[in-house]
Amino acid sequence: KYISLGTNDLLQFFYGVDRTNERLAGMAKPLQVAFLRSLFYCIAAARAEGVQVGVCGEMAADPTGFLTLMGMGLNEFSMRPAAVPRILEMIPCVNHRRVTTIVQEFLAEGAPIDIKEHLQHEFPKIAEFIQDQDS
Repeated sequence: KYISLGTNDLLQFFYGVDRTNERLAGMAKPLQVAFLRSLFYCIAAARAEGVQVGVCGEMAADPTGFLTLMGMGLNEFSMRPAAVPRILEMIPCVNHRRVTTIVQEFLAEGAPIDIKEHLQHEFPKIAEFIQDQDS
């Protein structure tokens, strides 16, 4: 059994905004704790039923999104081909266990932190990957 969670569609339906509408698309923020918790609950529910979980969509192609998904325990990602080299280059710059701890604490506490800033602070080498994405 396998399921691939499409983050683009999940974001659109979670926030109730049309992602093709430029005025509204920016409202669908994938790194907000409420969205991340709902995604995590979907992952946990699938795993509880013995279903292997992967993810596809722009969230996996974004360095911070990728690390957040990795911290949720995911290890199967589908992303646009142009994003793959940057993600592969970034992976050795982080400690997987520490990323998992940071993400789990963020989800559990709903800490008033910016997950992007926290990951950059914890792993200074990833800042260049994140800043490149913002450009």
